[in-house]
Amino acid sequence: MLFGCKLNDSNDLTYQTIWYDKPAEKWDEALPLGNGRLGAMVFGNPNNERIQLNDDSLWPYHDNWNEAEGTEKDLLDIRKHLLNKDPKSADSLIVEKFSNKSIILSHQTLGDLFLNWNHQKISDYRRSLDLNTAISTTKYKTDGYPVKQKVFVSHPNQIIVIEIESEHPEGLNGTIQLNRPKDEGVETVSLKYEDDKIIMAGEVTQRGGKFRELPVVIESGVKFETLLTYKNEFGSISKNGQSLKVSGVKKLNLFIASNSDFYTNDYSNKNKREIAKTIKLNIKKIKEDHITDHQSFFNRVKLNLNSDKKLQLLTTFERLEKVRKGSIDNGLTKILYDYGRYLLISSSRVGTLPANLQGLWNNHIAAPWNADYHLNINLQMNYWLANPTGLHELNFPLFDYIDRLVENGKKTAKKNFGLRGSVIPHASDLWAKTWLRARTAYWGSSFGAGGWLMQHYWYHYEFTNDIDFLKNRAFPAIQEIAQFYSDWLIEDPRDKTLVSAPSTSPENQYY
Repeated sequence: MLFGCKLNDSNDLTYQTIWYDKPAEKWDEALPLGNGRLGAMVFGNPNNERIQLNDDSLWPYHDNWNEAEGTEKDLLDIRKHLLNKDPKSADSLIVEKFSNKSIILSHQTLGDLFLNWNHQKISDYRRSLDLNTAISTTKYKTDGYPVKQKVFVSHPNQIIVIEIESEHPEGLNGTIQLNRPKDEGVETVSLKYEDDKIIMAGEVTQRGGKFRELPVVIESGVKFETLLTYKNEFGSISKNGQSLKVSGVKKLNLFIASNSDFYTNDYSNKNKREIAKTIKLNIKKIKEDHITDHQSFFNRVKLNLNSDKKLQLLTTFERLEKVRKGSIDNGLTKILYDYGRYLLISSSRVGTLPANLQGLWNNHIAAPWNADYHLNINLQMNYWLANPTGLHELNFPLFDYIDRLVENGKKTAKKNFGLRGSVIPHASDLWAKTWLRARTAYWGSSFGAGGWLMQHYWYHYEFTNDIDFLKNRAFPAIQEIAQFYSDWLIEDPRDKTLVSAPSTSPENQYY
């Protein structure tokens, strides 16, 4: 294959386009798409295309995991150590008594779509992501004939759409497959191939799980089903073992619906309804509705910077390299600004979960840091840009999640500390558990997350002046957190001031 040959036309290159002249070699080089709940990472490989699929709700579950054994007396002992200038003893005691230590309970990948084509002599390659339309485009020539692939994730239709067109006389020839990685060598899905569809169904497990430093085999979790169907022009598509065989197709539209029992027990039928609704529409209408929906958020803000339009003809990688060497590229600065807004629009919509450590996109069964919700700055950082860029309603997945944390935090505050109000830890998961999870105190015993998260309620009010939101949504949560801090404070015997103890600055410790 021959890559790196730039196309003569640059009609698809705008000041809001990220583009490259070769396929993604690693997962984090793929291009992200999403509608808040469903996501895709597009690699753009002409012969062996991989589109990694995501669902924000795919988590394992263990119903016996609760707070550690720590009590109000243990808290008093920790405070005595601190007042006696013995932080190391306080450090070890808080982990021993109040933390469930290392946890492996991870958000997980939905799986992968593989498109295997018999394309030859690849040239004139380009893959791009238009931030203004939220559409990924892969263009190249095979034997001198153009092929174009477009991928987007529709919020109006709740469908992942792949649109492929070949001008080669022989059309598209190859196979279509769905799959999901194994969990510790064990299959995680069942696959059913029919002439007109693929059905992938499973339940999230975590066979390499961990709780309180001990290995745990978790065999239950969120149940899900993924349904793929298609429309084609010319040629044929039929079942061929564990794949769909594509022969001589000139235009191919793939539609993927996927739902889980986290959102609805009727998830399988919901897939059927979403596919049935979408497949009645022509692809132009589906795409127009998708773009209109995306731009209703994306076009709320425009950043204007003087930039050199000639730099748009360089790949994004080349532009980054020039900046690393000291060049000024205002256009790239604008792209990064828009990219941040794009990622939040793609990973946080009303009714979905909030953006996690990886937003929405995750190719692991056991992700780094569990791809969870880190509440000691990371989750907040995801949403700092929401109100200043006019994306106010994208805060509501965050607020929905915080409300669950506040409710669970009441139980933890009372059980572990004998205090009123609600305590929120440094990290949590899909189930919004509020027990401590860390093998060291310097990052795991951070009790400032509650106050930090409450700032987002206040920011939202400041930007929207929504007094009803402040009274009925924000204030009840703020009141619970404030009540906990009020009870948490103790008098410092040295100067009679009120202090928070124990307390840490996130990820700082005594050495």
